[in-house]
Amino acid sequence: MYTPNTDGIDHINIYTKGETQLGRDLTNLSNIGLTYPGYGTFKSMEGFWYYYLTGCQFQEFTTTNGFQSKSLGKTLKEFRVDKEGLTEEQREVLKEGIRCKLRQNKDLLESLISSDLPFSHYYYYGSKENCKIHYLPQFDWIVEEITRIRTVCKQYYKRGNYD
Repeated sequence: MYTPNTDGIDHINIYTKGETQLGRDLTNLSNIGLTYPGYGTFKSMEGFWYYYLTGCQFQEFTTTNGFQSKSLGKTLKEFRVDKEGLTEEQREVLKEGIRCKLRQNKDLLESLISSDLPFSHYYYYGSKENCKIHYLPQFDWIVEEITRIRTVCKQYYKRGNYD
């Protein structure tokens, strides 16, 4: 099991309080914007996440930062389209949002490609030395998608493709 004490040494925690810049930047809450054709431009992936999962009816999510989007999203639970859990189709739309974020932010994509440590996603509470770790296995698919993107990009560049 990974811990915050080894974040950046034996893994990268995709978390706002992660030890690595890459881990913090890969979170949906990071204020790294994206444009998703057909949906619009968002200041964070979290904004797109809640926009999409509330039925694409709240334009506020296009202008709120990551933490504002999360706060607003929590107040709109009755509008959520994923009350029974995410469908595979919904996951695919959200994965494309992650891909848009990476394609449109070259520095982030380059950092991702340059990394080799395995990714994880967990929250922790308390000090790093004496913390309670909380894993959210229902979001493992996000970590798997980011790992898949890194693998595909590394293979692409190994073949001599640099554009």
